[in-house]
Amino acid sequence: MRNLIQKVKSLIDRSLHLNKSIDHHMQVGSSIKPHGRLVAIKISPKEVKAVNEQVAAIIKREGEITAVRIADSTRQSVSANILPGEIVDFSIQGRSRQNEDGNTDVSNILLARLNLDGANWSDLECPDQVDARNEQGVDCQATDGELRLYIQVTRAEPDGRIWQALGKTGLTSAQIPAEGAADALHKAIEKKAVKIPPSQRGQITLALDATETVSHTFRPVLKSFASRYGSWARELRFNSIWLVGPTVSLTSRLDE
Repeated sequence: MRNLIQKVKSLIDRSLHLNKSIDHHMQVGSSIKPHGRLVAIKISPKEVKAVNEQVAAIIKREGEITAVRIADSTRQSVSANILPGEIVDFSIQGRSRQNEDGNTDVSNILLARLNLDGANWSDLECPDQVDARNEQGVDCQATDGELRLYIQVTRAEPDGRIWQALGKTGLTSAQIPAEGAADALHKAIEKKAVKIPPSQRGQITLALDATETVSHTFRPVLKSFASRYGSWARELRFNSIWLVGPTVSLTSRLDE
């Protein structure tokens, strides 16, 4: 427990220092105050079967998540906040994931979320090399008895400039309206839908990876997406479309 507390404190301290250095007007530190509810969560192996350890600090106000801080043993740190006027921000410090890195982690979180609804998905496989299944839009697959779940993973934030900055400097951030984050989700889905024929979409579960861009999982973003793009997402007729955050509680279906 002492180690967990020390990690959370270090995580918050690093996050505050990071955001002050990124942009002086981003008063991220104001989110970490006693008037909110701070919940520290050590990510369960049932959610993420990874070699690194993660700790998340989550701020809730009136039952709604308004800020998140995450740190892991690879020295990557992530922060996200809801600011006044339904503005969301995120910042990421650390190593940029390359190519298919993270597919297994994202898929494990998704399986844990699906299993909460009564499924029993297991035996996840995420091949390292491209094979015939990848050409059909499959990165990972899992089983539930005779059933098969085919998962395609893509980043929830498709703006390449954000990931290029992270790769070059080890630091990236953005501050955007909730509607802008919802637009990013729409663009990410659209890019995959163009590549996957309608005849194959019914077999594909699309997983938008927001484990780093946690701001995209906040309720104002989900509400904006549902009101403007919900019907469109359903009409694409994927098996399902999920926005996958770093925990099960931050993972939501987008096409319902």
